[in-house]
Amino acid sequence: MSSVVAGAAFGLLGALALSGTLSSLLYEVRPTEPRLLLGAALLMLSVAGLAAFLPARKVARLDPVETLRAE
Repeated sequence: MSSVVAGAAFGLLGALALSGTLSSLLYEVRPTEPRLLLGAALLMLSVAGLAAFLPARKVARLDPVETLRAE
């Protein structure tokens, strides 16, 4: 999960660094709008957390002895 947080931090820094380029692509929105940047970062963190949680929950239900015996 720490790599996801690091990726979100680098993404936010990259968005701030490229705000000049982004301003030509946005209409009536500042490229450094804190709510939008925070919202996008939280959305990506939520998706990454869900992508890690669902397979882990499925594997936690398995019996380790049966799994090893099947191999």
